[in-house]
Amino acid sequence: MNPHYGNYYGDDEAITSPGDSLTPNPIKFLTVQSGATFIFRAIAPKKDELSDKVKAALKKALTEDGVGAKTAIGYGIFEIESNQIIIQTDEIIWETANLIWTPGNQTLTASFENNKALNKGEPAKKLVPESLQKKLFDKKKAVSAKVSVEKLGNQFKILKIETV
Repeated sequence: MNPHYGNYYGDDEAITSPGDSLTPNPIKFLTVQSGATFIFRAIAPKKDELSDKVKAALKKALTEDGVGAKTAIGYGIFEIESNQIIIQTDEIIWETANLIWTPGNQTLTASFENNKALNKGEPAKKLVPESLQKKLFDKKKAVSAKVSVEKLGNQFKILKIETV
Protein backbone atom coordinates (compact mmCIF):
# COMPACT_ATOMS: atom_id res chain seq x y z
CA MET A 1 0.00 0.00 0.00
CA ASN A 2 1.75 3.12 -1.22
CA PRO A 3 -0.41 6.15 -1.92
CA HIS A 4 1.40 7.85 -4.83
CA TYR A 5 -0.77 10.92 -5.10
CA GLY A 6 -1.21 12.07 -1.49
CA ASN A 7 -0.56 15.70 -2.37
CA TYR A 8 -3.17 15.54 -5.15
CA TYR A 9 -5.87 14.00 -2.92
CA GLY A 10 -5.11 16.43 -0.10
CA ASP A 11 -5.22 19.53 -2.32
CA ASP A 12 -8.51 21.28 -1.53
CA GLU A 13 -7.73 24.09 -3.99
CA ALA A 14 -7.19 21.71 -6.95
CA ILE A 15 -3.76 23.12 -7.83
CA THR A 16 -1.78 19.85 -7.75
CA SER A 17 -2.27 17.33 -10.52
CA PRO A 18 -1.52 13.62 -10.15
CA GLY A 19 1.77 12.53 -11.62
CA ASP A 20 4.92 10.46 -11.25
CA SER A 21 6.77 13.46 -9.82
CA LEU A 22 4.81 13.23 -6.57
CA THR A 23 6.60 11.30 -3.84
CA PRO A 24 4.89 8.08 -2.76
CA ASN A 25 4.17 7.64 0.92
CA PRO A 26 5.05 4.03 1.84
CA ILE A 27 2.79 2.47 4.45
CA LYS A 28 4.06 -0.71 6.01
CA PHE A 29 1.44 -3.41 6.14
CA LEU A 30 2.67 -5.98 8.63
CA THR A 31 1.52 -9.55 8.29
CA VAL A 32 2.16 -12.79 10.11
CA GLN A 33 3.45 -15.77 8.20
CA SER A 34 0.85 -18.43 7.52
CA GLY A 35 1.03 -21.27 10.01
CA ALA A 36 1.98 -19.12 12.99
CA THR A 37 0.46 -20.31 16.25
CA PHE A 38 -1.37 -17.99 18.61
CA ILE A 39 -2.71 -18.58 22.08
CA PHE A 40 -5.70 -16.51 23.12
CA ARG A 41 -6.65 -16.19 26.76
CA ALA A 42 -9.89 -14.90 28.21
CA ILE A 43 -10.73 -14.36 31.83
CA ALA A 44 -14.33 -14.67 32.92
CA PRO A 45 -15.99 -15.24 36.28
CA LYS A 46 -17.33 -18.75 36.84
CA LYS A 47 -21.01 -17.79 36.70
CA ASP A 48 -23.70 -19.88 35.05
CA GLU A 49 -22.26 -21.00 31.71
CA LEU A 50 -20.29 -17.83 31.08
CA SER A 51 -17.07 -19.64 30.13
CA ASP A 52 -18.97 -21.48 27.35
CA LYS A 53 -20.40 -18.17 26.11
CA VAL A 54 -16.98 -16.52 26.14
CA LYS A 55 -15.50 -19.51 24.29
CA ALA A 56 -18.24 -19.32 21.62
CA ALA A 57 -17.83 -15.55 21.20
CA LEU A 58 -14.05 -15.80 20.90
CA LYS A 59 -14.33 -18.66 18.40
CA LYS A 60 -16.81 -16.67 16.27
CA ALA A 61 -14.65 -13.54 16.39
CA LEU A 62 -11.54 -15.43 15.27
CA THR A 63 -13.02 -17.76 12.64
CA GLU A 64 -15.87 -15.69 11.18
CA ASP A 65 -15.40 -11.98 11.88
CA GLY A 66 -11.61 -11.78 11.84
CA VAL A 67 -9.22 -9.63 13.80
CA GLY A 68 -7.42 -6.48 12.64
CA ALA A 69 -7.42 -4.71 9.30
CA LYS A 70 -8.30 -6.12 5.87
CA THR A 71 -10.65 -8.83 7.19
CA ALA A 72 -12.91 -8.25 4.17
CA ILE A 73 -10.21 -9.69 1.89
CA GLY A 74 -9.29 -12.61 4.15
CA TYR A 75 -6.69 -11.24 6.52
CA GLY A 76 -7.18 -11.83 10.24
CA ILE A 77 -9.29 -14.97 9.90
CA PHE A 78 -8.02 -17.79 12.11
CA GLU A 79 -8.29 -21.55 11.98
CA ILE A 80 -8.63 -23.24 15.32
CA GLU A 81 -6.22 -26.16 15.63
CA SER A 82 -7.10 -27.11 19.15
CA ASN A 83 -10.44 -26.47 20.76
CA GLN A 84 -8.81 -26.85 24.13
CA ILE A 85 -10.09 -24.60 26.84
CA ILE A 86 -8.29 -24.45 30.12
CA ILE A 87 -10.32 -22.91 32.85
CA GLN A 88 -7.83 -21.34 35.14
CA THR A 89 -8.82 -19.83 38.41
CA ASP A 90 -6.79 -17.91 40.86
CA GLU A 91 -6.93 -20.88 43.21
CA ILE A 92 -4.75 -20.67 46.28
CA ILE A 93 -4.06 -23.61 48.58
CA TRP A 94 -4.01 -23.10 52.32
CA GLU A 95 -2.28 -26.29 53.54
CA THR A 96 -3.36 -26.04 57.20
CA ALA A 97 -6.31 -23.71 57.57
CA ASN A 98 -8.56 -23.55 60.62
CA LEU A 99 -12.24 -24.13 59.91
CA ILE A 100 -14.97 -22.75 62.15
CA TRP A 101 -18.72 -23.20 61.67
CA THR A 102 -21.01 -20.52 63.08
CA PRO A 103 -24.50 -22.05 63.19
CA GLY A 104 -26.29 -18.78 64.01
CA ASN A 105 -25.57 -17.18 60.65
CA GLN A 106 -24.72 -20.43 58.86
CA THR A 107 -21.17 -19.27 58.06
CA LEU A 108 -18.15 -21.44 57.40
CA THR A 109 -14.90 -19.57 58.00
CA ALA A 110 -11.44 -20.74 56.98
CA SER A 111 -8.50 -18.79 58.37
CA PHE A 112 -4.84 -18.98 57.39
CA GLU A 113 -1.99 -16.53 58.05
CA ASN A 114 -4.21 -13.52 58.85
CA ASN A 115 -6.50 -14.27 55.87
CA LYS A 116 -10.12 -15.38 56.09
CA ALA A 117 -12.39 -17.03 53.58
CA LEU A 118 -16.13 -17.21 54.14
CA ASN A 119 -18.97 -19.24 52.74
CA LYS A 120 -22.51 -18.87 53.95
CA GLY A 121 -25.57 -21.07 53.93
CA GLU A 122 -26.26 -24.72 53.32
CA PRO A 123 -23.87 -25.09 50.32
CA ALA A 124 -20.97 -24.30 52.66
CA LYS A 125 -21.73 -27.46 54.64
CA LYS A 126 -21.45 -29.54 51.48
CA LEU A 127 -17.82 -28.43 51.05
CA VAL A 128 -16.75 -30.10 54.28
CA PRO A 129 -15.53 -33.71 53.97
CA GLU A 130 -17.63 -36.24 55.86
CA SER A 131 -14.72 -37.11 58.16
CA LEU A 132 -14.69 -33.52 59.53
CA GLN A 133 -18.43 -32.86 59.69
CA LYS A 134 -19.21 -34.38 63.11
CA LYS A 135 -16.48 -32.46 64.95
CA LEU A 136 -17.14 -29.20 63.10
CA PHE A 137 -20.95 -29.16 62.95
CA ASP A 138 -22.07 -31.30 65.89
CA LYS A 139 -19.38 -30.56 68.47
CA LYS A 140 -18.82 -27.04 67.10
CA LYS A 141 -15.05 -27.32 67.38
CA ALA A 142 -12.47 -25.82 65.04
CA VAL A 143 -10.77 -28.28 62.73
CA SER A 144 -7.65 -28.11 60.61
CA ALA A 145 -7.94 -28.83 56.90
CA LYS A 146 -6.37 -28.21 53.52
CA VAL A 147 -8.49 -25.48 51.92
CA SER A 148 -8.53 -24.24 48.32
CA VAL A 149 -9.68 -20.65 48.06
CA GLU A 150 -10.20 -18.11 45.30
CA LYS A 151 -9.45 -14.42 45.73
CA LEU A 152 -12.40 -12.29 44.73
CA GLY A 153 -11.44 -8.64 45.04
CA ASN A 154 -10.31 -8.18 48.62
CA GLN A 155 -12.11 -11.31 49.88
CA PHE A 156 -11.56 -15.04 49.64
CA LYS A 157 -14.12 -17.71 48.76
CA ILE A 158 -13.75 -21.36 49.81
CA LEU A 159 -13.63 -23.66 46.78
CA LYS A 160 -12.70 -27.03 48.23
CA ILE A 161 -11.84 -28.57 51.59
CA GLU A 162 -9.71 -31.67 52.12
CA THR A 163 -8.52 -33.45 55.22
CA VAL A 164 -4.92 -32.88 56.23
